Amino acid sequence: MRTILQRLPFVLLTLCLFLARPVTAQSGSITGAVRDVETSAPLASAKVDAVASTGNVAGSATTDQEGVFRINVAPGTYTLVVTLVGYESPRAAAVTVSSGAASRVNLNVNAAAYRLNPIVVTASKKREKAINAPATVSVVNSRTISEQPALSPAAHLKEVTGVDIIQNGLSSSNVVVRGFNNIFSGSLHFLTDYRIAGVPSLRVNLLHFVPSNNEDIERIEVVLGPGSALYGPNTANGVLHILTKSPLTSQGTTIALGGGEQSVLQGEFRTAQLLSPNFGIKVSGQYLQGHDWAYVDPVEVAARAKALAAGKTNTQIGLRNNDLKRYGGEVRADWRATENLTTVFQAGITDDASSIELTGIGAGQAKNWLYSYYQARANYKRAFAQVYLNASDAGDTFTLRDGNPIVDKSKLFSAQLQDGFNLGAKENVIIGGDYVRTMPNTGGTINGKNENSDNYDELGAYLQSETALHPKLDLVFAGRVDKHSELDHAVFSPRAALVFKATPNQTLRLTYNRAFSTPSALNLFLDIPAGPF
Repeated sequence: MRTILQRLPFVLLTLCLFLARPVTAQSGSITGAVRDVETSAPLASAKVDAVASTGNVAGSATTDQEGVFRINVAPGTYTLVVTLVGYESPRAAAVTVSSGAASRVNLNVNAAAYRLNPIVVTASKKREKAINAPATVSVVNSRTISEQPALSPAAHLKEVTGVDIIQNGLSSSNVVVRGFNNIFSGSLHFLTDYRIAGVPSLRVNLLHFVPSNNEDIERIEVVLGPGSALYGPNTANGVLHILTKSPLTSQGTTIALGGGEQSVLQGEFRTAQLLSPNFGIKVSGQYLQGHDWAYVDPVEVAARAKALAAGKTNTQIGLRNNDLKRYGGEVRADWRATENLTTVFQAGITDDASSIELTGIGAGQAKNWLYSYYQARANYKRAFAQVYLNASDAGDTFTLRDGNPIVDKSKLFSAQLQDGFNLGAKENVIIGGDYVRTMPNTGGTINGKNENSDNYDELGAYLQSETALHPKLDLVFAGRVDKHSELDHAVFSPRAALVFKATPNQTLRLTYNRAFSTPSALNLFLDIPAGPF
């Protein structure tokens, strides 16, 4: 018995080694290095997780001073996730580990400060870093938008330098750059997904009419200063561009519910799915209700009392309804037909069921005001083409000071074409043109006697050249010619800029721009009772 007990530790050790042999043979590993994408310097103390297809972390490791890591895992397919304070968290998908083998994966990560210099498209109508653009560009990214509940996209612009906002109600607001021109402002060139997003013919920017909700906005770009050289007329003060997420790059389902003061109840959803690796669809929607702040307009009160005294018991004068109700939605389909060709088809609608909208002749009671759009666009290499139609139907909207109906069944059609090419190794050229036709239809309530002759066309062409004079110095020239059907002469808009890239995070710009504004349908054809002088 004693002999057996003396040999027991040796027997157990032999058994453990024997049992461990198959396990060692069945395991594998993932090795690699983590480096800074800009400097190629190794990053120490970065955590690397190997995530299995079930979503569970199968193994983890921390990089050493050389940025090297090693994770022992069972054979299978994993996704690597890097976590390091001050850096983004990239993913390396489909890392396959075989039995008894080591799979090597090198990971390059961007500093989080890179978000301060995002890729933008609005300043030059091409992808470039914001700091290298020949204009001042401010960007509100998707993280900021998702962390800030808002009743309209305007709320995300409150901290943007150079942007002024006047709040007209719970969700309605007036957004401008370089000061206000009037309460019904359209001085800021407003785009969503490369499409003019103002209300047709009225040329007013109602950001709360945008069908895209907070869950669907990828980023908001604001370009301060004139932009006529590329975007044409009515960009003298700046450009505001809202870009939404593509179902090809952002899938999943999100639902958001909220509420608050003034009986606010808000709901939003977005779902995007891939039907194939190169075809995705997105559906989104929103609903908002609340009770807007009350206001008593003495002009309305006096006019209503006068109408009632005259026996007009059914008058709409002064008949305010402070209940706010709005809902809308969008659909979008993205198809990457080839490696170089991507097409996008999307449509959206907003129903402003009930709200108070301010105008130059007093407040209006919006009732079932519909705003909709239909858009198709395509990118082939550097070429871009699109057509879209914006439509407005004011429904049963009326002015509160006189009770007169506001009829607006206007439309705006636009077609655009742009391409880019290089001349040698140092010069980049962008050339393009666009056509816009505005078709007011106000039933005689806004344009009055001008109703049958108020359509107008705008045609423009532009060219921009960007020359690298030095690795740190770019010279930009641009020019655009526009012809408005109601103006006698074409208008030329020049642009010039010197961009000196002192360091990767510092740029000095010397720019010259000249922009102009064309008369809108309201300037040209307005014929509406405005009350006594």
